[in-house]
Amino acid sequence: MQKVIGCDIGNGILVFYDPEEGFKVWIEKGVKVEVPQTAKIITETGEEKKIPVQKFEPPKRYDHDNHLHQLGQIVKGKTVVIENTGTYSVRYGILFLMLGAKEVYTVHGREFARFYIHTRKTKDDYFDAYYLHLYGRQDNAKIHKFNPDMHKARLLYTQYKKLIKARTSFINTLRQILPIYYPHQVPITSEALIKKVEKGEYDNLGISHLIQPLKVIIKEIKQIQKQMEEELDRLTETERRILGDFFNSNIAYAYCVKALYWDISRFHNEDSFISYMILGGNTKSSGKGKRGEWKITNVRGEILVLGYNIYISSFGRGTEKKIFSPLAKYVSRKWRKGKILAFTDIFVRLLYKCLREQKSLSDVLLDLIRRIEKDPNPNNRTRLECYTEMLNIISEKFVAQVLEKLEK
Repeated sequence: MQKVIGCDIGNGILVFYDPEEGFKVWIEKGVKVEVPQTAKIITETGEEKKIPVQKFEPPKRYDHDNHLHQLGQIVKGKTVVIENTGTYSVRYGILFLMLGAKEVYTVHGREFARFYIHTRKTKDDYFDAYYLHLYGRQDNAKIHKFNPDMHKARLLYTQYKKLIKARTSFINTLRQILPIYYPHQVPITSEALIKKVEKGEYDNLGISHLIQPLKVIIKEIKQIQKQMEEELDRLTETERRILGDFFNSNIAYAYCVKALYWDISRFHNEDSFISYMILGGNTKSSGKGKRGEWKITNVRGEILVLGYNIYISSFGRGTEKKIFSPLAKYVSRKWRKGKILAFTDIFVRLLYKCLREQKSLSDVLLDLIRRIEKDPNPNNRTRLECYTEMLNIISEKFVAQVLEKLEK
């Protein structure tokens, strides 16, 4: 990459490092911050240098277009390297591209920290901008090209999850109130309750403060589901089939995972895919006792929630055989602790093989079975039985679908 500049993003303040022009600080309207005349850096040779700092702050007579034009002059025609800081990085990443930046790349915080941890002594925005510039120039730098569409997809899924949570809250409140008006009515399922709300059966109860917001939420959820379905339909037939095998036509789950990896070519190998999908989720344990609940702070942590849901549902009752039930039973027998994480790890590795090789789940399982059969290690027998049972369930489902089509 040529003409690489580093940019440290804060709340309303951007610190750029350009090797030819030094530091530039661009400040949003309403943000007050002290900007020094010079900033210290430590060069690659270990030499300390003081670099001049230019300040771009909003004029007294504020002109939004003119202030953005100043920002455009900083990034125009250049490759900008930013740290992946969530909301801030998404907004400014889109803004840089709109203002004429040649390319925008994001650096994962953990990988970036490994790069400068032995040289940087103190926390400083100017150091960050300088080292982002250096890191972006590395041939082996683990940076990803900023993709606005991927972040929009993640934002859409986040909005969907929030609406589902809000809908659940309203429905639970409605369940508490309805027995007062209909004491003779038998409690009904959430799905049946939603249908009655949509039909307007509860409009005349005097609880419009519950019914009207719930109607809006239900409408918004349907619109997002439709949008998700349309975007999944644009995928290649192979990718749609792979996601369908793994998520049993659950549109929300398939869309979430697609929004996470977006393009499988972004990942150099299986380990980088696992690290990004599972270890990249910001989770923290909360509560007392040995079993704390996971609080997900970003979309990347959702893969752990999906793994948990698929693992638990694999033990559910019903006559229909589920593809990942043998894997869930295998993990349950072999692992005493960390069963959810172990299940999710194997699940995501199978997904990677399918996406990387552009093969269906049945083809990948068949390859794994053949490879294990050649291995004399007896410890692999239980995994061989697991994959064989999964392959048999897929075959049975395929035959059932063919017979159903022939009957029609």
